[in-house]
Amino acid sequence: LATVVDAVSYANFANRCNAPQAVQLAEECVTRSIKLLQATIAHKTLASSNDALCAVYLMGMFGVLLSPQVPTETYLAHSRGAKALLQLRSIDEFFIDRHSGRVCELIVWQLMIIALHHGITPLIPTADIVVMQKYVAAVSGSSSATLLLLVHREAELHARWHETKHSLDPPRSRADLCQFLQTALELDADFQLWESTVPSGWRYQMERNTAHARATYDPKWRDLFLGSRGSPQEIHTYSKLKRCWTWVFYRTTRILVLRDLLEILNWMFKLPPIDEFVNLHPHSPPSQSSKRTSIALDNASLQINHGFATTHLVNMVEKSTAAMFGIFNVSVYGKIDQDLVGMRGYQMTWPLGIIDAVLKLGFVPDSGALATPPHSNAPSPNLPKHSINTTMPSQATFITRDNPQISFHSQGSSIAPQANDSSRILSSAAQNYPSPSSSQISFPPSPKSKLHVFDTSPTHPFDYPTNLSSPEMAITKLARIDVAARREWLNRISYFVATEFGIKTAIAVPASEGFLEVCKKQVEELIAH
Repeated sequence: LATVVDAVSYANFANRCNAPQAVQLAEECVTRSIKLLQATIAHKTLASSNDALCAVYLMGMFGVLLSPQVPTETYLAHSRGAKALLQLRSIDEFFIDRHSGRVCELIVWQLMIIALHHGITPLIPTADIVVMQKYVAAVSGSSSATLLLLVHREAELHARWHETKHSLDPPRSRADLCQFLQTALELDADFQLWESTVPSGWRYQMERNTAHARATYDPKWRDLFLGSRGSPQEIHTYSKLKRCWTWVFYRTTRILVLRDLLEILNWMFKLPPIDEFVNLHPHSPPSQSSKRTSIALDNASLQINHGFATTHLVNMVEKSTAAMFGIFNVSVYGKIDQDLVGMRGYQMTWPLGIIDAVLKLGFVPDSGALATPPHSNAPSPNLPKHSINTTMPSQATFITRDNPQISFHSQGSSIAPQANDSSRILSSAAQNYPSPSSSQISFPPSPKSKLHVFDTSPTHPFDYPTNLSSPEMAITKLARIDVAARREWLNRISYFVATEFGIKTAIAVPASEGFLEVCKKQVEELIAH
């Protein structure tokens, strides 16, 4: 374990201080660590020790520190090794000891990220997650335990969805996707319920990102996070680093839920309604799943769900970017505010990449597409030119479960109209909308656009938003984000994390998405001042 700690320390020092000799020392230490770890794992007693478990976790961190790309094969190999060690003890046995319980929980969270990133079924079965919940609740609170199961559910949905849409026999009618839609809607509602019921001690402080608010912070953070182009509208502050991580996990995973939900809806817009499919394919009846759900699959109903999912996605992106400053600003035990604690940056790499990937795909309505001229130094990534509906129906029409009282805008400004508008909205939404003919369905090959580092799999043409005529309803327009400016901001933070915190993997997105030079110039100017 001590040798692995040395390897990680040398690697982090090498990145932060540009010290090639430290890289050599790190590689020497990790070579010795691998041999020692192999011998430890081969030993029947030592293999199940806390030292072995912690060493495996740190070996995964070592790959993140030294690789300038997201180490796909390293992640997968590490996940298999971590799972093997977890199987040496039962969940109950891990949580007999406080330290092994904490390391076990940490590795399970890491395995969740790996499953979400690669679109694979979680290596930890649901039964083990349920057992873990009671122990996590005792140590970290019921909110953390509930979130653990929610993230596991999304990892399962995410894996099934990516397997389905890239299968040799993809869905051919809306009925084929009905169960996916039902699951995604319920999961998003459960995520919102988690946020609505989180204890007050877990909540964060929030203020608007105004000139007066920015003046109270250190100039270096103000210039990087709060006053630069594309900065978020809010400033979040947290009491503990672990609280930051919990909220990061919640928001980033929910962004993935909403991305899956929007992809499912976009597929449905391109597939024929059930009646038309049955008329043209009498020997292919609708799936049984469509008979077990009350979800309407007409275009008007799908647009309602699409509008709310888009609104939730915009809200999650705004809250997630606002939380980035909170991660840098939160107090860390034993450290002064000026210390660049590597764990701060380590927490940020995943959400920064996930948000940038979602913005690139065009799922978020772009306020800067026409109104805001591009920054003179800003790159011009190729965003998909697909239209997203600009209107949204009442919140009341979105409820698909037995609990109609769930608020979908906790701790944020309400964007939706009032629920008493629902009758007027539903009546005006009952008109006919264009939908594709079943005879015209085709499954073209995926476009040869560059895959984002944080995309789970190549984008299917049906994933993109569909240009449908919007119902003429007197309702509020969808919230928007200046996508080019926000992506520049995200990549600037990623570059800063890579160069100043020594998390080399964070450089992968700016380098692959065309932001490297502009971000390098901006960060170097900031550091020079």
